[in-house]
Amino acid sequence: MWNCRCTLVASIPGHDAFGERNASKLETSHEDWKAGRDPKRPKPSGRSLREFVETPATERAAQRAGVSKTRVRKAIADELRRQGRTGRDFPSMSRAEQQSLLRDVMEREQHFKTAAARRDAERMAVVDMGKVGGKPYRKNVEEVFGKDMAPLAHEDVKRMLGHRSGTLYEGIYAYDLDSGVRIGSETSQTATFSASIVKKPSSSIEEARGAGHHVVIMHNHPGSSMPSLEDIRRVRNGGASFGVIACHDGSIIKFSIANQPIGGYTLDKATMDRFGGLYKDDEKGLFAALEACPGVRVERFA
Repeated sequence: MWNCRCTLVASIPGHDAFGERNASKLETSHEDWKAGRDPKRPKPSGRSLREFVETPATERAAQRAGVSKTRVRKAIADELRRQGRTGRDFPSMSRAEQQSLLRDVMEREQHFKTAAARRDAERMAVVDMGKVGGKPYRKNVEEVFGKDMAPLAHEDVKRMLGHRSGTLYEGIYAYDLDSGVRIGSETSQTATFSASIVKKPSSSIEEARGAGHHVVIMHNHPGSSMPSLEDIRRVRNGGASFGVIACHDGSIIKFSIANQPIGGYTLDKATMDRFGGLYKDDEKGLFAALEACPGVRVERFA
């Protein structure tokens, strides 16, 4: 005989019974959640980026990766910018969040520590521009963007992929579908595998959204991978109708926020990593699971 501490929750169509608990990123104890008490949120570390880089833990991580502390600081700053934040936001992060950010950037630095590894990645990022300029590719662009927007979008895709072919850098473009115009671009990113929207395109997007127009954000992926958490958040937080990724392998990815996450799931790094591990060699299954649980619809047009 044993006891069970599970709580039965009624299933009500259209209502997420776990919504409040999900909003706290599951950092509330079971007892506090049942009692309706405030969630236990992690405390801000208060450490600046400069102070964090000088800690023994960061110094050891830099030594293991074979990079300088200056490089670590720049890599963290680049990642914050990629997430739409700055170094001023660093002290508001918890110690665990800061350590997680450090692990992520060190993994990336470790991966391309040798010149040979970087050359291999750059070789894989070479784009077949003949394919990109071909009729089947134009039809894929039209299916993603719509007939009216496709000619401009296709020209920008060719320009972007031609510029970034054989490199690990990304560019980003934004469009107003209702007006049929490009409303911003950023093509001078200095961090590998990273695309962020600077002030001018961001304000243009806000103006288009304020006018009730539909906005699309497009960027390239040298590794031809699925959208990252930062990509999805950029589309969601920017109020875009959908995002587009022009992959260097000649495919195009369209993604959007299709539904609210179901109970027990949030759109966070842990969820993305979990699904990525479960469906490592099954992209179709991964896309289906992302739509069913966190509510993210992803389609690849090859």
